[in-house]
Amino acid sequence: MAEALQEVLEAEMEEFLGYAKYEREEKNNYRNGYSSKTLKTSLGEIEIKTPRDRNSDFEPQIVKKRQTVLGELEDKIISLYAKGMSTRDIQELFEEIYGKEVSSSLISRITERLEPGIKESDKIVH
Repeated sequence: MAEALQEVLEAEMEEFLGYAKYEREEKNNYRNGYSSKTLKTSLGEIEIKTPRDRNSDFEPQIVKKRQTVLGELEDKIISLYAKGMSTRDIQELFEEIYGKEVSSSLISRITERLEPGIKESDKIVH
């Protein structure tokens, strides 16, 4: 769960900044480390590191700033992809839950980042 959330946060930061981690762009804002956070989930407490940007403009959507409890809805969103839900369906679900439009490129980045971990855990189960 923690690894999946970490990948989602990284994808959100990439979408926000407009470039991938370790790429260099000529922009006024860039990555600036991480903030550690302990979240209470239905699976117990987990530790995550929220990426920060230099201008402090980044507002994560899946785990908001100062949020310490991860609700069942967020747990389910992450598990939906793991169970094979399409990116379009996930995008519609995000919009329904958060009341905001979420770009298809963000959903694609999230699912691309989660895919290796999901495939690995699937190998362990089978």
